Amino acid sequence: MNRTADDEAVGWLGRLDLTFARRGRRTAMIRCAHSGPFTVQRAFYPEEDHPHVYLLHPPGGVVGGDRLELSVRLEQRSHAVMTMPGSTKFYRSAGAEARLTQKFSLEEDSVLEWLPQGNILFPAANVAINSEFTLQAGARLLGFETFCLGRPVMGESFHRGRCHSVLRIRLPGSAGLYERLGIEGGKLDKLAGYPLIGTFFAAPASGEMLDNVRVLLSRSALPAAGATLVDQLLMVRLLDNDNQRLQEILHGIWALLRPLMLDRQAVPPRIWST
Repeated sequence: MNRTADDEAVGWLGRLDLTFARRGRRTAMIRCAHSGPFTVQRAFYPEEDHPHVYLLHPPGGVVGGDRLELSVRLEQRSHAVMTMPGSTKFYRSAGAEARLTQKFSLEEDSVLEWLPQGNILFPAANVAINSEFTLQAGARLLGFETFCLGRPVMGESFHRGRCHSVLRIRLPGSAGLYERLGIEGGKLDKLAGYPLIGTFFAAPASGEMLDNVRVLLSRSALPAAGATLVDQLLMVRLLDNDNQRLQEILHGIWALLRPLMLDRQAVPPRIWST
């Protein structure tokens, strides 16, 4: 696929549309439609009855003007684990905005485990990220997202950078969550100066799950962390300056909650160990 003059003006457009459905005793990926540089590997079945799916973005990074659009639908009683081989990298922009839009629809009694590797925003990146999860009755969600603003390991701050993100979780019979984060000019004051943000979400959750997560956080070395339960939505907020530690805590929360929510022990995606 070659870029036209118009493509050069707006950047790449990558679209990926996935549907999962229950087929007998196993969930299958029954639809995989994509355009541009956005696709998936074949589904893996380390747990036999539901797939682990890895999202792929072959260019390896997103520049100003690029757009990535992900649409995922889980039909009734289906179950999928989704992750990716590496972080999504948003590179420096000369002015154009890079956009990532992610929409997930969970039908009755379906399960989604959304376990991405995270988003790295290079200094001077200009990024808008919109993530929406809509749950029907009986659906269950375990997921997280992370933002690394700048490259602290390289001593690079998020100077002149811009990041606008929206996280929306719609739940039956509940207000759910609508959350916005805006970072302008690389100013991290509202994050107490920390360049790393982690958010874990789980629904439907209980007071017991909240208590267990708080115990886990109290034993961690994270400089700033907290957990709340609103209706049946469990939200965990993390700030840090060490990406490896942040990822380990997020994975630990998932491993802690999975048996309580799904009655299954945690089976990490194989790509995490490569």
